[in-house]
Amino acid sequence: YLSGTSMSAPMVTGTAALVYSARTDLDLMGVKQAILNSAVPLEGLAGRMVSGGMLNAYDAINYGR
Repeated sequence: YLSGTSMSAPMVTGTAALVYSARTDLDLMGVKQAILNSAVPLEGLAGRMVSGGMLNAYDAINYGR
């Protein structure tokens, strides 16, 4: 079991690459917004990080469709 920014950074980076390759209609800022706005809100993360939630790659790919 691993946690923290050392584990979250590669997950977000991989998701960004996945979204960028799957959604040719999005520019880099669009990819960022898709990732941030598709995060699953978690009470324990509210106010502790930008998204306040957990990464959701599937919803990030489908964001705005």
